[in-house]
Amino acid sequence: MDVKTVEERLSVVEHKVAENANRIEGLREAIAELGNRMDHRFDAMEQRFDQRFLWLTGTLVATMVAVVSVLSAALDC
Repeated sequence: MDVKTVEERLSVVEHKVAENANRIEGLREAIAELGNRMDHRFDAMEQRFDQRFLWLTGTLVATMVAVVSVLSAALDC
């Protein structure tokens, strides 16, 4: 069995620590990219929701005007 010197063992540990640091940095970048992608998707969803809300509001107002017109015409008779 061959015994490694302290320097050899230390270099192995340093190499593994450096690899782990690179992996952690890669994970940080991936998480940041995922966050940006989610932000863009939520912005797109919010814009679609705003457009649908405007259509819904317009439809409700038009319906209310129609009902008021019909009631007004019925009361004038």
